[in-house]
Amino acid sequence: MDLAATDATPDFEHLNTDDASLHESAQAWLSVEYSQIDAGEFNGRITRCDLGPVTTFLECQNKAVHKRAQVPANRCTISMIDHGHNAARFMKHSMEQNDQLFLMPATTDCDLVIPGGVTSCYAVMNESDLLDGIRALGVEGWEQDIDGLQVYNSGSSRQLLEQFAGIAMNQDHLALSVSDDDVATGQQLLHQLALIIHQASAVGTTVDSGQYLRERRLEVVRKTRDYILSCLDQHSSPSVVDICKDIGVSARVLQYSFNDFMQITPVAYLRILRLNKVRQQLLMPTHAMVTVTEVATRYGFMHLSNFARDYASLFGERPSTTLQRGLR
Repeated sequence: MDLAATDATPDFEHLNTDDASLHESAQAWLSVEYSQIDAGEFNGRITRCDLGPVTTFLECQNKAVHKRAQVPANRCTISMIDHGHNAARFMKHSMEQNDQLFLMPATTDCDLVIPGGVTSCYAVMNESDLLDGIRALGVEGWEQDIDGLQVYNSGSSRQLLEQFAGIAMNQDHLALSVSDDDVATGQQLLHQLALIIHQASAVGTTVDSGQYLRERRLEVVRKTRDYILSCLDQHSSPSVVDICKDIGVSARVLQYSFNDFMQITPVAYLRILRLNKVRQQLLMPTHAMVTVTEVATRYGFMHLSNFARDYASLFGERPSTTLQRGLR
């Protein structure tokens, strides 16, 4: 496993990654899963900066990933994805045009598709701290806890993205522990985020037929992923027929949903998830005598020459090379 930490301290770290799953371990506070969906050797970078009341994460990778996460209890996140990319998705929302902020309250699930080369970032904080800041501004409608994903059009999102990038590159934060200055900076950032939410315009809640369709297709993709992963955890590889039976949709609906949200076919997505599972096992072998054949057949790959070809195409290296790194 090649995980290079160029700078690593309790409050600030840069991680250079050569596998999408390493972005999971870099966000230990969060229940999150990554799957690489673009072919080729993966290279990524994730930067974490703990400023006391607020922790920021900035990440980028050269290949597209599908990211699923759930925000823990009592926490919330404010996220941004660099706009201008039709393939980028945050839940049902496209990043093609608008500068948008995504406020995710506690226990909310999120589903993202992030293309290669696209920068994304988020800030995590106590939900009560953010609400206190918003309420102190005298904003109406914030008397109750946040209910579900909130989306805002904001001209400040680009500036905020650049600010997070500036924090990520600021070597002054490389102290041995969170300093008083960091706490003060974090408090200022928390107040700034509250003010931005106050000033931003919420995306309309009126549901038109197009939005309903996007929500429906996103739900199909999420149910499909959950079903596939539950099968793979039991070392069973489902077919399209199995998927349609389990989630109760036709093959046409399944196809349209994946074309819209993932821009790949459900069959290709199933193969990608299987290959990602194999890679995770090869990078973290359960015993020293494990073989590529053993792991590949566990996830339904019976034609080993085709498997090796597909694996090398997706990850840019042979499966035997991955296993050698995992056994070091």
